[in-house]
Amino acid sequence: MVKDEDDDKISRPLIIGINASLTREGTTARNLKKTLQFVEKHGGKAKIIHLVDLEIFPPRGGYSKDGKENQPPYVNADTEFLFDELLAADGFILAVSVHWRLPASPAVAFLEKLDVLENKGCLLEGKAVGILVNYELEEGGVGATLMADFSDMGLHVAPYAKVACNFISSRVNQCPPLEWLLQNLSEVFRKEVDGFSWRLEALANNMMKEIKMLRHSGLESKGSWR
Repeated sequence: MVKDEDDDKISRPLIIGINASLTREGTTARNLKKTLQFVEKHGGKAKIIHLVDLEIFPPRGGYSKDGKENQPPYVNADTEFLFDELLAADGFILAVSVHWRLPASPAVAFLEKLDVLENKGCLLEGKAVGILVNYELEEGGVGATLMADFSDMGLHVAPYAKVACNFISSRVNQCPPLEWLLQNLSEVFRKEVDGFSWRLEALANNMMKEIKMLRHSGLESKGSWR
C-alpha cells in the first residue's frame, strides 16, 4: 500500500531549527545542523530557519495598556512565515550565540515576536522546545532564562534538551597564544562539534520522545494566529 503524504506528515514529527546567531555559517549554525541530522536519524523531519534572512526586527515596541493585546511588534510577511512554520511544527530548537553574556540580537527579536502568539492565547502551548547555546564566556544564565521564558509560554522543555557548547575552553586546557588561536580556529570549531555530538544527539532524541508523549496525551495546536 502506498503511504499517503498526510499519513507521513502525521507519523513523523517535524522539528524546526531556529538559527538565532548573527551568521548562517558559524559554529552555532553548524551545531544546529548537526542536531537536526540527529532528529532525522531518530525518525523525525527537520528544517532550518536562519533569522538573519528574515526581516523580523527591529521591533517597534508598544504593548497595550491592559496587557491583553500586543500592538507592534508589527507582523510583516517574514513574521507571518515564521509564525506559520512554528505552528505547523511539533516543536523547535532555538540555537543562539552569546555575546557579552547576552543572547545575540536575532534571538531577542525572535522572543519579542513570540509575544504576538502568547497574547493571542498561548498558541505555542503543548509544543516541545530544545535550546542550544553557543558561548565563550557564559555561566549558563542565557540557557536558564530561555528555559523559563519558554515554560511560561506553555512549551515543554524535554529532558537534556538544553545544551551549552563552549566553543574553545572545553577543547583547550589552557589559554593558548592569540597567534595559535587565529591559525587554528576552524580546527577548534570542527573538533568542538565532534566532541559535543553525543550531547546534540541526546537533545534530538529527547525532543522526539517528548513530542511522542505530547501526542499521546492528546495535546493539540490551538489553531491559527491570524
